Amino acid sequence: MKRTKTPQEHRIRMVRHIVLEDETAWFLAELYYGKGSDYKKILKENGFSRPNEVVVGQVLKIKYPNYDPEDVAFNERIKILKKKRLQALGAKNRLDLGVAKIRKKDSQKAEK
Repeated sequence: MKRTKTPQEHRIRMVRHIVLEDETAWFLAELYYGKGSDYKKILKENGFSRPNEVVVGQVLKIKYPNYDPEDVAFNERIKILKKKRLQALGAKNRLDLGVAKIRKKDSQKAEK
């Protein structure tokens, strides 16, 4: 299990992140902390109580991130996480379409 760094071990204390389209608190927690479940840190530091309060264009404070945006590998990290997210959304959309088709077939059977 990965040990969480103490504030003294972090190379940087805080970054400011401008929220872009399709970015969520969960995504940003994955990006900066390595775990989406740490999204509550981001909400708390920015005075939010619910994830849907994070909107495009806001500037969020990310305190003691595990990943430094100045690192060369950070942009690659963004690409990988966005691709993973798109794949997950695609799978969800395919699942939703499959459920819709089943419901349509069931309703057609019921009409007969």
